[in-house]
Amino acid sequence: MAHLMSLIVVMMLATSSRAFSFVSAVPSQQKKAVYLDGHLGQKVVREHKLLTKNYLHFGKLNAAAPFFKKFSTISSVLFSHLKNINVSGRPNANQLVDMAFSYLEKNRMHFNTKDIVYAFDENSLVLNSDFQSLNLLLYRSGVLVEDAYVSFQFKQGKIIQILDASFSQMIAAQPSDLISISAGKELIRDILGGDDITFQRRLYRVPLAASANGEYLLPILEFQALINAVTYKIQVNTEDFSIYQAVPEYHTLFRGKVSAKLYKKSYLDTPEFMPLKELMVEKGSYSDQLGNFSIVSQPSSKISLNGRRVQIADKSGSPVTFAISENSDKSWSIKYNDISLVKSNDRQMAQIMAYYHATEIHALAQSYLPNLSWLKSSVPVNVNIKVSAYGSCNAYWDGSSLNFFTGLNSCANTALLSDVIYHEWGHGLDHNTGGISDAAFSEGFGDIMAMVMNRSADLGIGFYTYNMNASRELETNKIYPTHRSYDPHKEGLIIASTFWDLYKELVNVYGENIGHELLTKFAFLMISSAKKYTDVYNVLLAIDDDDGNLANGTPNMCLINKVFTLHGLAKALSSC
Repeated sequence: MAHLMSLIVVMMLATSSRAFSFVSAVPSQQKKAVYLDGHLGQKVVREHKLLTKNYLHFGKLNAAAPFFKKFSTISSVLFSHLKNINVSGRPNANQLVDMAFSYLEKNRMHFNTKDIVYAFDENSLVLNSDFQSLNLLLYRSGVLVEDAYVSFQFKQGKIIQILDASFSQMIAAQPSDLISISAGKELIRDILGGDDITFQRRLYRVPLAASANGEYLLPILEFQALINAVTYKIQVNTEDFSIYQAVPEYHTLFRGKVSAKLYKKSYLDTPEFMPLKELMVEKGSYSDQLGNFSIVSQPSSKISLNGRRVQIADKSGSPVTFAISENSDKSWSIKYNDISLVKSNDRQMAQIMAYYHATEIHALAQSYLPNLSWLKSSVPVNVNIKVSAYGSCNAYWDGSSLNFFTGLNSCANTALLSDVIYHEWGHGLDHNTGGISDAAFSEGFGDIMAMVMNRSADLGIGFYTYNMNASRELETNKIYPTHRSYDPHKEGLIIASTFWDLYKELVNVYGENIGHELLTKFAFLMISSAKKYTDVYNVLLAIDDDDGNLANGTPNMCLINKVFTLHGLAKALSSC
């Protein structure tokens, strides 16, 4: 950034009684200021035009600048933790700070004090035995001017140089006057994408090629956002509603991929490596949709299965451990690849399965229900629960978390069956969209979730280890009210088998991909409106409508009517 800087050289005259002598810079003269560019990590030489006037201002700190303590006099800005810092035979930190502020006070006649507050930058302090320096930061109306500073250099207890980059002549418009924080977040999403966008602070920036007079400081809103697994600092210019700057928070990153060998459906499958999405690889840093990550520290094998959408709590005392390795291209691999010989009760794999599949369905649901607050949170999942009053051949939703048991010789660990994970997750969605009013629909909806995710009518194969029969078969043609039952799991098959037939019809008409996409949309969108499974038919017609007029039918009205009529949940339409 081409900042204007004024240079004051203060020389000690051995033969004079005066303490200071001022040498003003020649207006046309160009001098080089060398400083460290923190982002590039290298010294950068830039040209600064020198001004004839010394724009050093002072104002007392007030409540509008909350980051620093008040002080009653200019020379009393002392920080208690610096009192014991001394350099033998040289000024200590407190004395240097006093000298800087005393200089400003003694030369007030040169400065315009309007709305300017100075504050000592503790991080800038240099206490070398031969050379000392410190910087003062500037606040305008309580808002930091990021590019502005005044730097004091000392030798032998005397100020020998002052670098003025205060830009105090520039006008400071209020950052809050032009756009809101929410508008800034939307701008970042539109232009850069990203997730977890959080507001950090208001500040001013000095515009490029700033001149001496009559210009405005840029009012800035600063945010932090995660973009492609990298945390960025993003500044929004509220003057013209643009992205002013977007830089990574960290400059040395360890990049790689986190994955795990797991079962796509159940422990009966051949395991394969799959990316672990949205997993917290390091505090504040998550893997992306492909399992890729960029973090500051070297990867660790001690990663908890906690992510943006799912938090795994292992109840067996056998948390998952990962193997890490550095690849030839300097990327890192974090892998889980430890398959137990007892596949039906592999307690580490149960944790991996629960994380992977609960994350999958949670993310898919949010794409259809973006405003549902539950889907924006991370759902707790308890895995490897031991025998209790509920029995071990079980899994359940308790109103706030998913719960899976270790199993016995007769039944598998329920977290090793993705159908069971999806089914119980469905109860969670039901609970967080107002609640289905009848138990049969709740059980049927859980089965629909498993069917949508695995595209299969045979659910829960391998639940009982003594046979490989499905726990629920959606291919059976259950009809209302003939197959109503006191057991909600059995009655739930009425709506679940209806959805399976609807899936087959949609695939027959549109092909596998579009047909499945339509069924998925119906399944996730109906849950907020249909409280009983007998409501589903009418709700699906509303979802399917494409012109706001149900009287003229919907694109798939006849297909939907045909399927629901076969299951006793609708009356045949003569128009079809």
